[in-house]
Amino acid sequence: MPTDDHPLEPPGASYPRREELRQRLLMILADLDRLGDWMAAVHVQTAIDCLGTDRGRSEEQ
Repeated sequence: MPTDDHPLEPPGASYPRREELRQRLLMILADLDRLGDWMAAVHVQTAIDCLGTDRGRSEEQ
């Protein structure tokens, strides 16, 4: 799991923000849930949990 020493978003990177990734994963999770693919849904939920949220980090900066 990433630490503050190794941020998910390096300075100047063109990667989507964590919250954007989280939202995309939530959409995938909803689709998997609808399809009944619980095994894949568990893995997507784990990824969402690992991403957490940007809300706390943006207040610190």
